[in-house]
Amino acid sequence: MIDLRELYTIRKKEDERQQKKLLAFFFDWTILFYILLVGAVLIGIYIYSWLTSSDWLSEVPFRLIHLSIFIVVASTSLRIYFKEADQLFLIRNTSLMNRMIKIGYNRLIVFGLIKATIAIIILLPFFLLNFNVLQMVFYIMMVLLFTVFYLLYLNSNWRRRWLTFCIFVIYLYSDMHVGMWIVISILSLILAMYLVRKIDYRAKLFNKWLEIDMINGAKLLKWLFRLSSLVMMMNGIKGVKGESDMTRFIQKHWTMKGRIFKERSQSNVLLETFLKWFQRQPTVWVYFLDVCILTTVAFWLLPAIWMVIIVALISCFIMKRTLNTLWTLFLENPFMKLYRWDKEHIINAKQKARILFLMSYGVVVIAGLLVKLVF
Repeated sequence: MIDLRELYTIRKKEDERQQKKLLAFFFDWTILFYILLVGAVLIGIYIYSWLTSSDWLSEVPFRLIHLSIFIVVASTSLRIYFKEADQLFLIRNTSLMNRMIKIGYNRLIVFGLIKATIAIIILLPFFLLNFNVLQMVFYIMMVLLFTVFYLLYLNSNWRRRWLTFCIFVIYLYSDMHVGMWIVISILSLILAMYLVRKIDYRAKLFNKWLEIDMINGAKLLKWLFRLSSLVMMMNGIKGVKGESDMTRFIQKHWTMKGRIFKERSQSNVLLETFLKWFQRQPTVWVYFLDVCILTTVAFWLLPAIWMVIIVALISCFIMKRTLNTLWTLFLENPFMKLYRWDKEHIINAKQKARILFLMSYGVVVIAGLLVKLVF
């Protein structure tokens, strides 16, 4: 009989070797050295500023600290190292597969707690400045218990998008409320104990377990692919993307077909064509939604108005650069090259498009500022 721990360790080491080869293929050792050097410099500046003057820590919003710990914890992935061949050779050995899954869950919880502990240690100067000893104990207890529950929940049959969103909102708005920390700690402990008892190989089909492991194991490859795609785009190499379900739905059911401008000048026709092209591609206008969401989040997290204004100006600059890139892609479309557009009308239409997008973004900025001032 195969020793489970030996099998798990062998597959884990094999996967780590593949990950190292993948990193070595994409990055030279000098790049990793500079990344570590910059990280060491930033940590040194953080420690030095804390030792010399810790007044700036009082201006950091606690909700931002709270959110950063959540992001660190949620990035932990479950790995059980199942292989497709296990469906033939190990699927009947239920006890073996079940023990292998439990080792994966134990590793998941341990790594999640280690990440949460490291985050708490790094942010300890903030806690020492703003919390007393009792508050710190309750908060650390809440974070650790919530970490165990949330990681178990993400890999359970309870997982639903709406429920995940509700848990995130409850966690995010529990900042600076000791009573909420105690309630969340008790609920997390009870639910975590229940979910631990429900960890069983038979709770899901083998294909579901295999799919979870393959998705979590491919996270590094996914981010490296995104990085390489970004580098290729910066060097003028375009990737070919298939249409998503959302793109097909919009192109079929939700397209602007009527005229936008009554006056049919060349600049208006060009602007109208650009707006309709833009509206038919959600993969394009989602960038503008991300910028608006970033600014809106900044309104609630940043403590000072001048910080929000700086973020808004940076977002405005990003939106302007993105619009320039989209306009270039639009004019490079083969159908647009069938017509001879006058250069003056192209510049005029581009300026009108820029004004329209900046006005829509300005509405979001002003609305966010008013909400922040009122509340």
